[in-house]
Amino acid sequence: MTDLRQAAQQALEALIDAANVLSAPMFADAVDALREALAQPEQEPVAYYHPRNGFYWAKPTSIFAPTAVDVPALPLYAAADRNNG
Repeated sequence: MTDLRQAAQQALEALIDAANVLSAPMFADAVDALREALAQPEQEPVAYYHPRNGFYWAKPTSIFAPTAVDVPALPLYAAADRNNG
């Protein structure tokens, strides 16, 4: 869990405790909102920024292309000697 999710979980627990002691409609709304937020999956970053290196993707990106093309073999011939023939 990230620090933000831990803080939200602690706030949720504190609100539930406060709601048990004090009865106010705002506690129930806040509890529902925090429960809904904590139910969402954590987002992963798509990119980062480094002051010297600039932006870069979070996941490696590369394009794989063949380095050779599959073509039939080409016959090669020695050049004919123009002086002898």
